[in-house]
Amino acid sequence: MQMKVFRAIITGFVVSIFSGTTNAALIGDTVTLTGNTVQCVSDGFFAYGCNPASTTIGGGIEFDIAGLAPSYHWSLDIGANSLVFKDLSPGNVNGGIGKVYLTGFDSVISGISNFATDAWFGIDASDITFTSNSITIDATNSGWMPDQQLSFDITAIPEPATLTLAALGLAGIAARRRKNLT
Repeated sequence: MQMKVFRAIITGFVVSIFSGTTNAALIGDTVTLTGNTVQCVSDGFFAYGCNPASTTIGGGIEFDIAGLAPSYHWSLDIGANSLVFKDLSPGNVNGGIGKVYLTGFDSVISGISNFATDAWFGIDASDITFTSNSITIDATNSGWMPDQQLSFDITAIPEPATLTLAALGLAGIAARRRKNLT
């Protein structure tokens, strides 16, 4: 009987590992991009627009951000567990683009790591902040040259449905054990 209980516990752990309960992917989350003003993104002087303002995270670039000046252009690509913000401008961009707000993540953001950038100046890991369902990039005092980017990994915890599935599995193991004991 102890062998059956042991096998049931091992099976429960294997199922929980393969069900993705340790790290949720952002794919499928809907996210909205806003900035300092009612425009999509602004640095207080230039107003920027983006297309689209809300999107579902999937393959490819989620946001194409363009400035009023034709030479200002960025892309924002959100992956399963990462974000890449890239300057696509043909020339140097000084003064940054202000604060970029990504809000409405369905997954719960629990951390940001592996920050990397080759921006010309003015942006570092302390300029990236997050809450449970949002990320802010403060690029107010940054400068960019063509093809420079910043990137970081996003840690998200499983949505409640995954946790519920794991809890039901453990409850089933406990119920079976109790039935075998009686």
